[in-house]
Amino acid sequence: MEHEVLVNLIVAAITFVLTTTSKKLWWVLSGLYIKLFDTLPDIKGPWLATYTEIDANGKSVVTTETIDIKQVGRLVWGEICNHTDDKDEYKFSGHIVGQTLVANSWGKKRRLAVGSCTFMLKVHGNSQSMAGGCIWHDYHSDGIDSSTYEWRRK
Repeated sequence: MEHEVLVNLIVAAITFVLTTTSKKLWWVLSGLYIKLFDTLPDIKGPWLATYTEIDANGKSVVTTETIDIKQVGRLVWGEICNHTDDKDEYKFSGHIVGQTLVANSWGKKRRLAVGSCTFMLKVHGNSQSMAGGCIWHDYHSDGIDSSTYEWRRK
């Protein structure tokens, strides 16, 4: 009886680890395989991004951000620093599908829906620029906003 309980606990622990890590492990391993054949874009490093948003006064403004990307295979993560007056900082994680980066970001100091963002960027052939769109829960309007999103290497 005690032996069965121990075996069940071990099986449950192994199942938990495999189900929580298998997707990320797949992104890493499949990306490393693809990298061997040089078809996976290399996007790690510093980037500068721009997008348009409505400020607290209701005016359309171009906002810039600096991004630092880490990459292992298809798996991508990093930090974003917004260059507005409040200098918000965000973390993000995502993965590369084909030549497209798909990711989510959230406030570095908080994990609330307000300020969170989802973005999708097409990596251009030379991996020196990316373009696409982003959608986020805005602080000022408490609404869902969207914009084109342009990234270029620093």
